[in-house]
Amino acid sequence: MPASKSNDSRQRQRRFHEQVVSVFPAVQHRHTDGTIVTVTLRRNKGAYSAECRGCHTRFIYHKPAPSRQVHHRSPLLPEVKGNFDSNED
Repeated sequence: MPASKSNDSRQRQRRFHEQVVSVFPAVQHRHTDGTIVTVTLRRNKGAYSAECRGCHTRFIYHKPAPSRQVHHRSPLLPEVKGNFDSNED
């Protein structure tokens, strides 16, 4: 009997659809009936993941990579200096 129990647990794990996410620590998603569900990512086997049994989805967190695009300041937008709390209307 122990062998059949391990086969059942493997089949249950295979049924989950895996979705990679880059938001942490919670993931909100919509079920087919329209309800919005929040699942919390927890450390599991060295990685952050969460399972939603309602839609059979496993969310796996991957930290987003930094942008390779160099971002420069716009020459069209001058720096704004001053006191905006004054009563100069």
